[in-house]
Amino acid sequence: MHCLINKGLALANLGRNEDALKCSESALKVDPKDAVAWLNKGNALAALECHDEALASYDRALEIDDRLARAWYNKGDELGRQQRIIEAKACFENAYELGLSEAQEMISRCDQILMNEYYG
Repeated sequence: MHCLINKGLALANLGRNEDALKCSESALKVDPKDAVAWLNKGNALAALECHDEALASYDRALEIDDRLARAWYNKGDELGRQQRIIEAKACFENAYELGLSEAQEMISRCDQILMNEYYG
């Protein structure tokens, strides 16, 4: 199971996102409740510009494990791409509270966007 996840990560790092997606889907056939496999599926879908499907995969990962900081962060990133800034900020805040310090920068970016919208 973990070898499928690791293989998918390696393929994604090589830019072979369709193959990475296939690995994630294979891993989910073995264990449909593996939050990391859902996270990786979301990452592959995001790289393939299937943004709504990526969000659904991140949501599924978070239904299984709501303490998966990277899923919160990546969901926030997808929401930001869709200009859903308030929702994105909430996701980044969850990621930060779970220990993902790089989320702080994204929280600040969301604040800047929201301030520009309000005062711009």
